[in-house]
Amino acid sequence: MKNVRIIGLGSPHGDDTFGWVVVDLLQRQTVPESVELVVLDRPGAALLSYLQDADHIWVIDAADMGEVPGTLHQLDAVQLLREPRLASITSHGIGLIETLQLADACQITLPPIHVFLVQLAHLESDQPLSPPVQLSAETLAADIRDLFTSD
Repeated sequence: MKNVRIIGLGSPHGDDTFGWVVVDLLQRQTVPESVELVVLDRPGAALLSYLQDADHIWVIDAADMGEVPGTLHQLDAVQLLREPRLASITSHGIGLIETLQLADACQITLPPIHVFLVQLAHLESDQPLSPPVQLSAETLAADIRDLFTSD
């Protein structure tokens, strides 16, 4: 793969650090030079600028989907926009879904976007990831690493 930007979204509130933790785990490993690792703290509409200028975008985030904590989902941008349980996966105003809708409304062509979501367990400030979400972070980081080493 060429020019992959992996974006860990989140905030400093418990399991909402999931995206940051996955990117941190990846930064500790060897990834190809063509992979850019980014962490963003509730970027709002500025997220749109990070969803451009790469061949592939991977977004990692936590969401409340009403499932068992630690459950992982992989979707593309179209699936994300069609998933009713994710009508609003952010409490930060403009989140990923709203940013994708903004790009569509502005007729901005985006590269393929893959979204990795984990079901969060808690949002307590300054608390570590819950054990099931931590396990999912480690699993996802290993799976991503394996994707790059198998190419």
